[in-house]
Amino acid sequence: ASWLATNNRTSVHINKAFDLYAKAAEGGCVDALMGESLLWSNGVGGIKDSKLAADLRDEAVAKGSEFAAMSQARNRIGGFNANKEPEKVLEEIEQRMATDTDLNPNWYGIMAYAYETLDDLENAKKMYHEAVERGEERACFFLAYIYRNEGDEETYRKLMLEGIERGCALCCILDADMDEEAFYELSLNKQTQTRREITKRLKRGIELGEGLCAYYLAINYYHGDLGFKRDLNKAFKYAQEGYRLGDACCCNLIVDMQDDEPPKGFKLNEKQMAFMRLEALRLGDD
Repeated sequence: ASWLATNNRTSVHINKAFDLYAKAAEGGCVDALMGESLLWSNGVGGIKDSKLAADLRDEAVAKGSEFAAMSQARNRIGGFNANKEPEKVLEEIEQRMATDTDLNPNWYGIMAYAYETLDDLENAKKMYHEAVERGEERACFFLAYIYRNEGDEETYRKLMLEGIERGCALCCILDADMDEEAFYELSLNKQTQTRREITKRLKRGIELGEGLCAYYLAINYYHGDLGFKRDLNKAFKYAQEGYRLGDACCCNLIVDMQDDEPPKGFKLNEKQMAFMRLEALRLGDD
């Protein structure tokens, strides 16, 4: 069900995902309730129902789904379809720590997010470091960006490379957002090496399921940035791949390509363009 919901966009596959989640929930799989919740919350299939999504998530939490509890905690920290209460979430996680000697490492990342929301960056870094040490590879990415925002590029890069080694797909965007002027200040050999490394990392990120990596490949092929030879067919290919993986920016890029200079044989009508814009909003684009 999760694979169908994530990797397919046809109504047949989405309906099948709903059906499989429902059967799994009836069979006692409480995480399946959270799967249904995410479908309704994200509007997969074209129908969004935030209240039903919240009800299903709360039911999953009540029945013991840790997956749902973590999702609920994140929403309460950020105030997404919930009251914003990061301090209370921190207290509840600390209570979990007191009784669970083998706490899921994702909880440390959630604590870090709460501290980050409260602008307590020292404690945020401490918790992200703890999450990384306990095996939560995505924490490398969020921790790296705190250091980058503080101007510590060396630690940022070290953490991004560590994240890549640990299998963090988000960390595979390393250097893909490199400043153009900085890129062309490199020697020609270094430019070629850097472009090849960026391409290799982004393709690895796509294999790991990260749509943002597809977006960076698409946008670089579209504009011909960072030494990439402009190729509209490749740009469109990766934009489609990013959309399949749930990246909102790729939806808008597909429409922008249609408005500007679409690849040969690519044509969207007004209804299809409007649908892609709605998909971008559903996937979180502002």
